[in-house]
Amino acid sequence: MSFITDQQTLNDISIFSKSGKPSIYAFFNQTHTAGGAELLEQMFRAPLSNREDINRRSAIFRHFQQRKPELPFQSMWFDAAGHYLENSDARTRLTHEDNSLKRKFSSLIGSDTAFQFVANGVDAVSNIVTAIYAFVNSDVLKGNEDIEKETAHVLARMEDPAFKQVLQLAALKKRSFEDTALLDKLYRFTLRETIMKVVHYCYAIDLYHCVANVATKLELAFPVATDGNSELMLNKAWHPLVERAVPNSFELLPGQQVVFLTGANMAGKSTFMKTMGICMYLAHMGFPVPAKSMQFSVRDGIFTTINLADNLNMGHSHFYAEVLRVKNIVEQVRQGHNLFVIFDELFRGTNVKDAGDGTVAITHAFAMQKQTLFVVSTHIIEAADELKQRCDNIRYVYMPTYMEGSVPRYTYTLEEGVTGDRHGMLIIQNEGMLDMLRESSAVQTSTGQGAFQTDQQTMEDLNISGKYKQNSIFSIFNATKTRDGERKLDQLFTNPLTNAQTINERAAIYSFFSSQQLQFPVSPAQFVRMEDYVKDRPFDTRIQLFMRGTRRQALNMLGVKKEMEEAAEGLFATLQVLNAVRVFLDAAWVKEAPEKIKAAIDVANIFLADPKLKQAQTFKSAAEIGWKELIGYEIWLFNKMNKSIANLLHLLYELDVNISVGNTAKRLGLSFAKALEGAGNELNITGGFHPAITNAKGNDIEFGASSNFMFLTGANMAGKSTLMKTTGVCVYLAHMGFPVPARNMHFHPMEGLYTSINVADNLNMGYSHFYAEVLRVKHIAEQVSAQKRLFVMFDELFKGTNVKDAYDATLAFSKAFHDFNRCIFIISTHIVEVGTALGLHTAGIQFKFMPTVMQGNSPVYTYELTNGISNDRHGMVIIRQEGIIDMLSEIEEVYNTHP
Repeated sequence: MSFITDQQTLNDISIFSKSGKPSIYAFFNQTHTAGGAELLEQMFRAPLSNREDINRRSAIFRHFQQRKPELPFQSMWFDAAGHYLENSDARTRLTHEDNSLKRKFSSLIGSDTAFQFVANGVDAVSNIVTAIYAFVNSDVLKGNEDIEKETAHVLARMEDPAFKQVLQLAALKKRSFEDTALLDKLYRFTLRETIMKVVHYCYAIDLYHCVANVATKLELAFPVATDGNSELMLNKAWHPLVERAVPNSFELLPGQQVVFLTGANMAGKSTFMKTMGICMYLAHMGFPVPAKSMQFSVRDGIFTTINLADNLNMGHSHFYAEVLRVKNIVEQVRQGHNLFVIFDELFRGTNVKDAGDGTVAITHAFAMQKQTLFVVSTHIIEAADELKQRCDNIRYVYMPTYMEGSVPRYTYTLEEGVTGDRHGMLIIQNEGMLDMLRESSAVQTSTGQGAFQTDQQTMEDLNISGKYKQNSIFSIFNATKTRDGERKLDQLFTNPLTNAQTINERAAIYSFFSSQQLQFPVSPAQFVRMEDYVKDRPFDTRIQLFMRGTRRQALNMLGVKKEMEEAAEGLFATLQVLNAVRVFLDAAWVKEAPEKIKAAIDVANIFLADPKLKQAQTFKSAAEIGWKELIGYEIWLFNKMNKSIANLLHLLYELDVNISVGNTAKRLGLSFAKALEGAGNELNITGGFHPAITNAKGNDIEFGASSNFMFLTGANMAGKSTLMKTTGVCVYLAHMGFPVPARNMHFHPMEGLYTSINVADNLNMGYSHFYAEVLRVKHIAEQVSAQKRLFVMFDELFKGTNVKDAYDATLAFSKAFHDFNRCIFIISTHIVEVGTALGLHTAGIQFKFMPTVMQGNSPVYTYELTNGISNDRHGMVIIRQEGIIDMLSEIEEVYNTHP
């Protein structure tokens, strides 16, 4: 059976790189060949679930570690050989007829690239064959049965009589054209299968050598897979991506199915859990692990839930994403799979009561089955008391914190028991954020209008950029037909505006194109052919262009027709595009266009009206263009009209963007926001909806000088996160001058937009989830304290800590931010008691919630913003609705019946 896992787990334990961050794959990838790296990736994507297979692969790596063979080849050989062997088109094969005067002349003038490509490939493959033949005939690989079998298979092919001629010719230091042609025939055609097996054998040797070297260099241990059902022993295991990581030893005792992990923020819980996950993943690959030693019973798969985000594309809140994640894993267990499962902070996306009940229910159910090993961390330490009464097969461990005055000290060393440490507010106070905000609010002064500021976290929270990201705001607007039009659109998305007049002028242009519903005049393929021909050409003199055209004709007469044909096709495509553009810019819509656009079109029309272009309409195909005519048009285009072409391309890129944005506005029913002059902070959105959600509910949102703060509550899945993202998207697009997803909108331009919605931990920096939240709040607090006019949103402040610290911190920051009336804030939370402490009549605070209506035992969500504070708590209702409790009961019943 195949080993089962998923992308969430791969991301959680950094198996592959995400957003350029370090990864476990990169940690091991010191291969010398691209094929070796590809084979390494294949192993990383397919761990093993059979004890014998795991131990056999480990034995191969250990053998290479012990024998320490030198690699017999150079990586540059495989670069040339790879491209050469990929081309198996018989038309490219060297023949005796190719050794002609024409080839020698072409070689003399430097245009015989086809022969040079083959010759280089033959040399590279010959080097590989010669080196590996000597290597497999040595004793260095003897001593491991699997390696010997693999080597014997390759050696048998190389000692086949049909291969003898290859070995003789490959060993020659100098080869004639006939020798090269014969080897080309043998390598790419007659003996291709053998050559490919030899090359892939080299990749395997590269991989074995690489992993063995990494194990030696970094003192990794080779794990032992045992026959036990729930065995796990880690001796001094450490996280390979954490600098100066503290090692921890851990052993799951017989009969224990669950590890219950507690500890204060930043104590090291997440790092330890990730270390366990990495070790188990690598162990199932048969790879060395970052530990002194390791023994484990083989699992069918690994699943982790550490940095789980919401999923707006599916309409899932953070809590519902957690529920579905648990449901998926429970389903795997119900199917009989013995898994290794990690949950970091179960149900942190809901209120503390539901989170506690859910943690106890799930943990107890997993403790009742005898296959899956389950690791759960939590800040709800009260859950441990109840679990101790109900289960006797849970191991309780914690990461301690020692106070040195007011400064917490972390040992990062695992201890037995349950912690009572709560230091969230102390960490916050040590960062000095609240003091900074208080001091700054007392001396608020205007800093003048600056450039619009945001950051990558905000862009990711709102899913703004990304051509290939599902339902990104950029992808929604990107209907461009040209490469540089798309680049221009991307530049617009990275540079919102802050000047009301400039915003309104740009919006007016897009509004015009929305009313016209135009189509770009040429197809993307046509435009690319033209663009490749004319773009970025140097300003050559007439003589240079004439000499280049004459040389091209000389090659054409010798039978080397490629350059002439490509130039004629490029010119013909260019003339077709120019004629289509001329017709497009002569249409009636131009008369009504904004003056800025019309002025650029007038300049372009002067060029497009040139008699030379009208003459070109007589060409029906590229074949009709003679070499003299080709030179004449190139002199006209690239000497006389060089600047005109550049200006026309710039106009076309701009029109491409305008048409794309305008048509998107029409298609999605978007409107154009009105930017207000002056320095106020008015923001009024009527019927705001999220453009990536089908049939999204519209909501009205209003802020002003006397109401700059929204305190937002509501049950899980009620729509809080979607409302915040909708507002953020509207604000961002409005500052670009783009159409917004709302019926109406007017606003005073702000200086920036910052959000904190899906903040992950940062293991590379040694940050826990809570500390990553703290640093995120600190960064935003610094921006606010700098007297900037900002729009700021926090979704579930400090959900990575215990409820007491989360309450204290949310209340403290709500009060501190409220004093900055030049900014606009939205803070959502499940800790509704904070709203009571703030006071329903506090000036400047809007108390809003997303309601839930119960119909029997089923919650129904209106997604309509309502005044007040919600008391809805339906976390356990949702868990039960998804059938998770029933599924867990079935598992428990099975194991009680068949222990």
